[in-house]
Amino acid sequence: MATINQRQRKPPINLGRREVAALLKRTDRAGKAETYFDAKLRGFGLRFHKSGAASWIVEYRVGAGGQGVAKKRVVLGHPDTLQAEEARAAAKTMLARIELGADPAAERAEARRADTVSDLIDSYLKEHVRAKRKAST
Repeated sequence: MATINQRQRKPPINLGRREVAALLKRTDRAGKAETYFDAKLRGFGLRFHKSGAASWIVEYRVGAGGQGVAKKRVVLGHPDTLQAEEARAAAKTMLARIELGADPAAERAEARRADTVSDLIDSYLKEHVRAKRKAST
């Protein structure tokens, strides 16, 4: 018996061109976030945000997986710029990399933490200009 706190999970559907077009036309969402997963490729889905924007996603667990590991979600693109078949192919490639031990969400987070232009300029001035010039220069 389901408790009130448990979320109702939608059954997976075939995320093809016609199904996605029908989902995008729906207007009864009214500020609700919903995710529709693909029946053919586990972890691949279409997420609708509260704002009404939609995104292709891949949801996975790192390493050996299991319920003891938190799920991670990576956005592949948007339905208006990426067709269902293209998004499915990208998701398939990403899921294969995940099976081999990659963690795309961690890779993206690491890329965001990269040095900014301001950090690079400060580093250059400190290591090259100030070290090689007189203080009066």
